[in-house]
Amino acid sequence: MVDIKSKLRRFINKKINVRVNNSKNIIGILLSYDKFMNIVVTNAEEVDNNKKLNEKKIKNLGLVVLRGSEIIFIFTE
Repeated sequence: MVDIKSKLRRFINKKINVRVNNSKNIIGILLSYDKFMNIVVTNAEEVDNNKKLNEKKIKNLGLVVLRGSEIIFIFTE
């Protein structure tokens, strides 16, 4: 079984891309996480890709806390 927490430890202070349940991506620097996989991301931006209109909307969020149950996947850029 893969230990998610040890994988997340490698992403600390690295730029990550997080897909959340509302089909949006959050891009920023991972600061911290807890045992429930809640994560803290700084310099966060919400990216909304509208493929129908072929456009990308970016909203600056700053510091955010993302609930682990809302996260679909996380990867580094």
